[in-house]
Amino acid sequence: MAALEALLSTGTGHHFFAHEPVLTVKVRSAEFAALPFEFKMEDREGRPYVEISSTAFHAQKLSHDEQRALKDKLVDLLVHILARFFVVDISEEQIRKLIHDELALERSVDFTSSFVTAGNVLGYAPKTSLDCWIESNAQDYPVRRSEEWDSVERRTKSASKPIRATKMKRGEGEPPPTLWQERASHADMETISLIRISLWDRAEWGGTAFLWTENNQAIPVLALMFRNQEAGLEIFTHWQKELGKTDKDERLRLTIIRGISKKNVHAYRVVVGSNPEVSKSGDNSRLFFMVNRRRNMEPPSDRNLSSFLKNFDVVKSYIIAPAVLKDGSIEPEVLLEKGILKRELNVRQAWEIGRNDIDSPGIRDDDEPVIPDGQTQAPVLQVIDWLRECQRDSN
Repeated sequence: MAALEALLSTGTGHHFFAHEPVLTVKVRSAEFAALPFEFKMEDREGRPYVEISSTAFHAQKLSHDEQRALKDKLVDLLVHILARFFVVDISEEQIRKLIHDELALERSVDFTSSFVTAGNVLGYAPKTSLDCWIESNAQDYPVRRSEEWDSVERRTKSASKPIRATKMKRGEGEPPPTLWQERASHADMETISLIRISLWDRAEWGGTAFLWTENNQAIPVLALMFRNQEAGLEIFTHWQKELGKTDKDERLRLTIIRGISKKNVHAYRVVVGSNPEVSKSGDNSRLFFMVNRRRNMEPPSDRNLSSFLKNFDVVKSYIIAPAVLKDGSIEPEVLLEKGILKRELNVRQAWEIGRNDIDSPGIRDDDEPVIPDGQTQAPVLQVIDWLRECQRDSN
């Protein structure tokens, strides 16, 4: 933990951010593990999981060679975690500064030799816990209070805690220069994501299907079609655990962006992600990262989408469910038992989406959106210009 924290200590200055909200690390004792330790990385329940196996060794008696082997192995582990867990918006020059000038890897692993230093100063059996200092004949003083010592302060803080606004205030212009300052604490940053990246990669989201009734009486269905049935079902299994059969808090945000292409006026884009306005987040977080998935649809007509939206406008709800695209089959198989009832659906016109719009991740730099006549300052043009500028900078 010390090595990882040291590596990321200047990460905000280099635009490091985690694209997963959770990383699980399990450390276990294993008699036959290779020295200094072994590790393996995998995905469990669609989230990254690291298992570290270590055999017994004396922390205060490591030789110089053993310390070096421990540090080399830690570097290997840190590089694997960084590559799997973080997105690094960084240039070659910044990488050189981080690794060479700031000695990020050396700084991080040097923290691991602290126990050897402690052994040199305090001996090979230092008293590092309170139990070690308590004598067997010491008098026992049982706790007499019935609640925490700072319970009054906790209640005061809880009572004065402001209620989180239900609507986010949209910014204007460029982000403030202080947004990525190195002084920002890791506790201020949080990743909000209902997207399990590895699962979505395996599932291969191939399109969107709609089910509706001509009389508009039944609840319509919006189905995400996956080529890998197992992974697609697992995505919705986890969603049902997190959101329930009904997404009462509307934590899952679904947006349909129409008018994305002049060449096909019926084309639209479906964007799936988290709703930051209602997501469960930390009280002190002020810098959020979100992960979305998007898929283009290019139908020859708008009949399916328009019929679905008409049905939705009547019943004011819909079901999002997985569907499977089987080889040789024209019709997808919709798996309604994994469906989730929702009442919020965002339908946008591409030309209306600007730089600081919550749906701006649904715009691509190669889009040629349909812009109504007379709209010379369509907000979406700023988004496209900015994306193209970012692409040029990255190249």
